[in-house]
Amino acid sequence: MAGKKTVQPNIRENRYKKVRARSAPEGSNWLWTLFRVLAGAVAIIAMSLVFVFGYDWATQSDCFRAETVEVHGIRRLSEQLVKEAAGIENGVNIFSVNLSTARRRLMALDWVAGAEVKRQVPESIIIRIREHEPVARIDLGRIFMINPKGEIFREAAKGAFLDLPIIKGLNYTDWQGLEVGRAPVVSSVMAVLELYRKGHSVFNARSIEQIQVDRDLGLVLQIRDLPIKQVRLGYGNYGQKLRRLEKVLVYLENKEPPVEFEKMDLRNPNRIVARPAAAKQSQTIGQKEEA
Repeated sequence: MAGKKTVQPNIRENRYKKVRARSAPEGSNWLWTLFRVLAGAVAIIAMSLVFVFGYDWATQSDCFRAETVEVHGIRRLSEQLVKEAAGIENGVNIFSVNLSTARRRLMALDWVAGAEVKRQVPESIIIRIREHEPVARIDLGRIFMINPKGEIFREAAKGAFLDLPIIKGLNYTDWQGLEVGRAPVVSSVMAVLELYRKGHSVFNARSIEQIQVDRDLGLVLQIRDLPIKQVRLGYGNYGQKLRRLEKVLVYLENKEPPVEFEKMDLRNPNRIVARPAAAKQSQTIGQKEEA
């Protein structure tokens, strides 16, 4: 017994059972995949219905009625005009307002340079307006208003903003060149306007009556409320030229009797050429003869 070898029986593998074992899970996987697809579709439909009914409820519920519609930043436009242009009024449901559409409507107004419309849950809509700042009028056959960027934003009403300087001597093609940087004459006009707008000039918006653009002479300013009626600036170095003019005006303030000039030429950086006003000149001569 001790010397005998134990012989293991040669058991053949049942391949048929393996095939059946593999085929059963494949059928289960197919059913499981179908179930998941159907469940996902049902979930999507359910979520869609929730969103649809939720949106309808939110846009129709009195819980979100706009008790206040705030308008900020207006100076020339009226609050009622802004609300009407945006299509928003007190009591409207804040979720029923299309904010993008309301903003586009506001941007169509002449005076509006920028607009923002937003909701404030649960019962407010806030409108913020940035109006154009008019710095001058420009004569292009018709009178238009321009802002500090030189953008034409509306036609000037007859008799309105007469205290602002009017720009003459240019056409619409010249002014369009400002947008693409190919208009040195227009850039010169804007440089002078920028100086007095920021307080770096002896002039202000009320003292410059007209800016005449001469392609040969450069800029010629017609002045009011100062002892100099016309100033020829030419092209370039405007800050330096206006500082020199300021010294002249300080000198004239202390003159007795007062002296007025019809024209003053500042085009040459090394000298100032001035022509006294004819009326003042004859008046001064008369006083000397009496003395």
